[in-house]
Amino acid sequence: MKRFQILFCIILLSPSEAWLFAQQEKMGEPDLFGPRFQRYFAESYIPLKEREPDMSELELTLIQKIGPMVEEDPEFAKTMLEGMLEGGDPVSATFDYLLANLYFNGDSIENAETRYLQAIEKYPSYRRAWKNLAVLRLRDSRFEQALEALVKTIELGDTSADTYGMIGFCHLQVGDYLSSELAYNMAALQEPQNLDWLEGRVQALIDMEQFEKLLPLMEELIRRQPRNPKYRILMANAYIGMENPILAAQSIEVAHLLGGGSPGSLLQLANLYSAEGVFDLSVQNYIKVIETSEKLRPAPLLTAVKYLLENGEAVSARLLIDRLQIDQGDWSASDVSKFRLLQANLALSDGDAAEAESILKAALESDPLNGDLLVEMGMLYGERSDLARALFYFDEAIGIPGYEYKGLVLKSRILLEQSRYEESLSLLQRANSIQPSAYLDQLIGRVKDAVSRADLVSRS
Repeated sequence: MKRFQILFCIILLSPSEAWLFAQQEKMGEPDLFGPRFQRYFAESYIPLKEREPDMSELELTLIQKIGPMVEEDPEFAKTMLEGMLEGGDPVSATFDYLLANLYFNGDSIENAETRYLQAIEKYPSYRRAWKNLAVLRLRDSRFEQALEALVKTIELGDTSADTYGMIGFCHLQVGDYLSSELAYNMAALQEPQNLDWLEGRVQALIDMEQFEKLLPLMEELIRRQPRNPKYRILMANAYIGMENPILAAQSIEVAHLLGGGSPGSLLQLANLYSAEGVFDLSVQNYIKVIETSEKLRPAPLLTAVKYLLENGEAVSARLLIDRLQIDQGDWSASDVSKFRLLQANLALSDGDAAEAESILKAALESDPLNGDLLVEMGMLYGERSDLARALFYFDEAIGIPGYEYKGLVLKSRILLEQSRYEESLSLLQRANSIQPSAYLDQLIGRVKDAVSRADLVSRS
């Protein structure tokens, strides 16, 4: 398990990409465009006895005439309502509400919102106006404002599943995950067969990282839709959160068998196999990532090559890096330098120091301020006992932000080999001020002893 934890700190995707199921939108979103919503919206034209404004006999007569026009000729109905509301005479909030619905259906969002608000101003307990206002704002991704209208809808007596589902989704979007789960629970109590609400609960638990609680919900989703690969990917996420890489890999494999594979899930599967030391399968999947990606992201693959090298898998690392091509995908200058550095490391692992030197020199010509390249070149010359050149490259690295500490420590070692104790001591003390450690404290103590002995020898 330790190796798995280390891998997830070093090799896997960045925190924002850690989940396999790359969600552009969170799950649990109510269907605001499908047939269910269209049915609700059509019914919302029909007057209700509860929570509705009072109307005069004349207004009731007008409503009866306008009603059929809403479906038959909505533009004419809109014109009639606009004329009534702009005439200056007091008119029931019902007409503002009906006009708002027509605007909403016609995607005139700003006008619709204005009319819903006017209806509410005339009749503050107009529940359906509050609810449609909430739906409008939710469609417009104004989640906090939608939430305000939805809470008001519940205060006015609406306890329907879709209202609680919308509340759950809004809480999810603004990061209030516990409230989101509670709202989805209320929706699911009323509509237990609606997978939207179950998915919403799953999403809230994912965001809260409550993986143990998540597992039975995922099993329920899979029971209901066993051939849905998305649920297998989500199950893998749960296993990753529970630090069970083998079960996570199995879930992804099943998702792929069900046709749910993607470069992202292949990459994560490869990472999981690497974490468990199954390097042949990891490399196979890394290569599939290269073959199936429309726009390759080289950074995670370069990290994978580095991890393979660090674990003594030079052959596997070579198989993978040989499949990477700089003209394929979206390579940054930093990616190219990392690629060259890994090529040099592979050359060194093959015992070809001359090839490594040639690769590093060419890379530094393109990226002369790359700290990793400078450090590697200095170490290469240090191993050859070409200490003057090693010191030159370490000096260059010291001047690069983020590499001062490493350059100081490595340069101090070269100076120690040359018995330049006082210079080495100065560098070590400077490094220790940047990143204090017990190791450096001990080393500084030993170098101080060497300085003292050298002083005694020089005096005698």
